[in-house]
Parts: sequence; structure tokens; C-alpha cells
Amino acid sequence: MDVKWACSDKTGSEHKVFGHTIFGPGGGAHELHVHPNAEEILYVIKGQGIAISGDEEFEIGPGDLIFVPKGDRHFFKNTHPIEDLETVWIYGGAPSLEKAGYITLEKEETGRKA
Repeated sequence: MDVKWACSDKTGSEHKVFGHTIFGPGGGAHELHVHPNAEEILYVIKGQGIAISGDEEFEIGPGDLIFVPKGDRHFFKNTHPIEDLETVWIYGGAPSLEKAGYITLEKEETGRKA
């Protein structure tokens, strides 16, 4: 997984983060997590995958936008065997991962396959 933090408190932002992530083919993902101090908007540029937001699990692809309210558990995973899943995203309400209150969740806690 390749994550770029294009705008954050390190670039002078006080309330927002803008980033770009490429999830590698064949299952590239990040851990199921929450951030209680920031909402998130994720936009899919290219590729295919699955997302969990709150209690919903759904397929995602180019042009899809996912809104994650503060505190909702969420997860994104590339399901394509050879193509990258490319996304851009914004945190609203916090200028860094730390200030967003990022917390990973155990897969067993949720009963979901992450």
C-alpha cells in the first residue's frame, strides 16, 4: 500500500487532511479502523474493491464516493488480481492521523472478514 499525505498539519492545515492511496493488486488493504475525531470522504479513481463503512459492506469502483462519519468503523480492500485500487481521500475535522484519533479494530470484534 502506498499512502501519500499531500496536505496535513505538516503542510500547515489546521482542520483537514488530503491524501492519495494506492492499494496493490490481490488484496492490498488497510486494517479495519475508526477515527472518532474526523469524518472521511474517499473517492475511487481506478480499480475495484470492497469497502466496509459502519455496518455496510459493498463493492467499489471508479467514480464511487464513500462518506464515513466520525467514529464509524471502515475498511477498504483491493479485490482485483492484477490492477491497483487508486483512491484520494479527505479527513474533515482533524489535520493528522494522530489528531483524528485513529484506532485499529480486531477482525474478531466486528465479526467481519477484513
